[in-house]
Amino acid sequence: MKIKMVHLGMILLVSVLFFSNRGVAEEVKQTKAPVTIHRDEKGVWFITGNKDAPLYNIYERMGYAVAQDRLWQAELFRRTARGRLAEIFGGEQL
Repeated sequence: MKIKMVHLGMILLVSVLFFSNRGVAEEVKQTKAPVTIHRDEKGVWFITGNKDAPLYNIYERMGYAVAQDRLWQAELFRRTARGRLAEIFGGEQL
């Protein structure tokens, strides 16, 4: 059980470090105006852009930021749906 929890911790740590881009500005250059997402020191994201920015770009940036924050939850739901939670939480979850 202890080893599996260590593995879970390592998976979550690597996922957070690999998929988070905190403090980095990203731009989507699709149609007219770019939409930028910024994160402050606490990880709160702010979406900025021109008033002419398409609504699609704004929602795409919002979805990307939410996906970065909720990667662990997606992994948990995926394992729950497949019935594979015991692989990371141990046999007590059976």
